[in-house]
Formats: sequence, structure tokens, C-alpha cells
Amino acid sequence: MGCIAALRGLPAELTPEQFDTLRDAIAVPFEPSMPCKPLEFNGLRNAAAEFLLQQPDFPPDLLLDFAVMHEDSAQDPVWRDYCLQMLVTGWQNLAGRGGEESGEARALAVRMLEGAACARGNAWPGTALLGLRLVSQSAPTAFPPEKTDRLILGALYDRSASEAARVTALRLAGERRLTEARAMAEELARDAASTPMLRLCAVASLGDLGTCRDLLEELAAGSDPVLSGAAARALSGIAKREASANTNPN
Repeated sequence: MGCIAALRGLPAELTPEQFDTLRDAIAVPFEPSMPCKPLEFNGLRNAAAEFLLQQPDFPPDLLLDFAVMHEDSAQDPVWRDYCLQMLVTGWQNLAGRGGEESGEARALAVRMLEGAACARGNAWPGTALLGLRLVSQSAPTAFPPEKTDRLILGALYDRSASEAARVTALRLAGERRLTEARAMAEELARDAASTPMLRLCAVASLGDLGTCRDLLEELAAGSDPVLSGAAARALSGIAKREASANTNPN
């Protein structure tokens, strides 16, 4: 907590020396000998990283630092995931900067996110997909939406992907109305062996897609109150959209 208080005591705009000191500090991996727990340490680094990215003239190559740390196996997985989030923030904050260096840094951020979206066995694809969704929405030429959609479906249909990655993929597939997601969403919703979180997210995705009404009605009438509630909400959402479409056919 003392370190966080010290961060808050820094000026809104850092001197070059303060910036470099903080930049070096966030690159240090967690060590068991440190007088804090990993969660606290990563929280501190996260706050420091965000502070650096809020500086009006942060150097574009700061994004390279986050790319290197994400790929560094000496860094713990949580921090490597945070680095993907920082790449997204950096990509956004450099949007109005202009110049070759900023353009190269933003392109690097997108390449890193695309690579992380294809990773398996960890939560990184979920974080990367959310970042690419933002990129493709705000700058389609930087990363076309159809490429994001392919990566979403890839994570969803890959049974080796982590639960966190598939949960995010289900959410985004429903949000983007990817009808190709129906078969896997239906399988996960129907399969009692699926994890509770995957089943709930699959049900919600089917509701967003407006499909598998019979299955949703069956689940809504089931004995599991959480799953039945999710199915009922999915059916309600479908009914509301249909009513709206009938009221406003154009």
C-alpha cells in the first residue's frame, strides 16, 4: 500500500528521470523473496503501467516493453495477460499521435494481440480477442472485423482452449451475431458435462443468436435454477427482439 501511495504522490506529468525509473521498475519480474504477494505486486505494476501510458508524450516504444514482457516466460502469467491490456491502451492512446514511430508501435500491438488470440492453455486469447474487437471496430483497416470473427470462432471451436478463452469467444460470438457459432454453443449448452460457466455463456450466446428455442425452453423448465434463469432470459431477449422487429419492420 505504501508503494501505491507513493505512486499517487507523483506529479501528473513525470520528469524524464521519473518516467525511466518507473519504466524500469515494471519490467522486474516477481520474486518469492519480495515483501509482497504476486497479486499485490501485479496490481502495483498495473497501476504504474497505466500511469506511464497516461503521460501525454510517452515514447511509442513503450509498447515494445509490454510486447517483450508478454513473451517473457520469466514473467508470471497474470502480468503477461496485463501486458496485452496495456498494448490495447497504448494502441488507443497513440491514435492521434501520427508519425512513423507511433504507426509502427500500433502495428506491433495488433500483431501481438493476433498472436495471443491463437494461444491455448491460458486466458490470453480472451484478453486478445477483446482488444482486437476494439481495434476492428474503431479502425477496420488496421484489423478487419472478419479476421476478428475468424479468431473468435477458432477459440470457440478449439477444445484445447482454456475456459476463459471460450467464455469470451461465446460472448463475442453472440454480440457479433456469428451464426457459425451456433453448433458449438448448442453443444456446450446441452452437455451436462460442460462447466457451469461454459453452459451459462453458451445459453446466453444462443439467446443473442436467436436460435435453438426448443433447447432454451427445455433448459428454462429444468431443475437447475441458475441455468433455467439464464435460459429464460435468453428466451425473453429473443421475444423482445422479435417484437421490436415486428413493430419496426424497416
